[in-house]
Amino acid sequence: LQNLDSKYPELTIWNLRAFILVGGLGAFLGATYVAASYIPSAISLTMQFRTGLQGSLRDEKFLMYRRAQETRTMLYGATAWGLLLSVVLLWISFGSLAFLVTFDMTRFLVTSILINIIGFLITWMIKEILLSVFRHRWYRGFYR
Repeated sequence: LQNLDSKYPELTIWNLRAFILVGGLGAFLGATYVAASYIPSAISLTMQFRTGLQGSLRDEKFLMYRRAQETRTMLYGATAWGLLLSVVLLWISFGSLAFLVTFDMTRFLVTSILINIIGFLITWMIKEILLSVFRHRWYRGFYR
C-alpha cells in the first residue's frame, strides 16, 4: 500500500474496504438468490417425473432418453461452477463500482453516470407500470 501511496495519494484504505465490503455483500445476496432458485427447480422437476408430466421409464421415447446418460452428471458440476463464477463476478462488479465511487479521481464521472442510469431506470419503470395497467384494459377491450 505504501508503493501505491506515492503514485495515488488519494487512494485510502477506505477505498479498498469499500471494494471488499460492498462486493462481498453483493456477492452474498447474488449467491443467496441463485441457491434459492436451484432448490424449487429441482423439486419441481422431481414432481414432474413422479406425476408423469416429464417422460421417464414408461415413455415411448425412453430409448432416446437413454442415450448419453453421463451428460446428466455434468449438471451437478455446472451448478457448482455456475454458482462460484457468479459469486466471483458479482464481487468484482459490485466492488469495482463501490471503489470507483469512493476513489477521488473517478467519483465525479461515476456519480454523474450513475445518476443518469438511475433516472433512466425510474422513467423506464414508470413506463412499464403504466403500460401493464393499460394493456390489461386494452386486452379486455378487444373481446367486447
